Amino acid sequence: MAHLSYISKQDLLVRLGCVCVQLLLERHEGQVPSSFEELEQLPGVGHKTASVVMAQAFGHDAFPVDTHIHRLAARWGLSSGKSVEQTEADLKALMPPETWRTLHLQIIYFGREHCPAKQHDSSSCPICSWAAAAAASSSTAAVKANGSKAPKRKRHAAITE
Repeated sequence: MAHLSYISKQDLLVRLGCVCVQLLLERHEGQVPSSFEELEQLPGVGHKTASVVMAQAFGHDAFPVDTHIHRLAARWGLSSGKSVEQTEADLKALMPPETWRTLHLQIIYFGREHCPAKQHDSSSCPICSWAAAAAASSSTAAVKANGSKAPKRKRHAAITE
């Protein structure tokens, strides 16, 4: 879609919305479907959007993961997933299902306030600075324990202690 002009993108989104509304009327009697499968069959609705609808509109335990949550989970050492799907699985494995709906929003709001994508200063983010200090501490402990060089770590290594 990168090669389309703004007007073309806008027109495409309006048409897509009209098709989606028509399908809701025809297939679901004008009601928003309450299952992942039915939601993801609608044009323009992927897994993340379906997860948001399931969590926020229907109160189901779902953990919507977008690129922002994916980035934050990697920075904080909560996931080493290469895709949002893997990050979603990692986060779901770490957190109890009853916390997913709220936690998803908390991560988004916290990230906006303390851990922006651009011009990120890890020392000004409480979680990043803690994760970096814990990673440095575990590296030092590893060196003392086996008398060898500390293993090379990524910028925000996973905290497993």
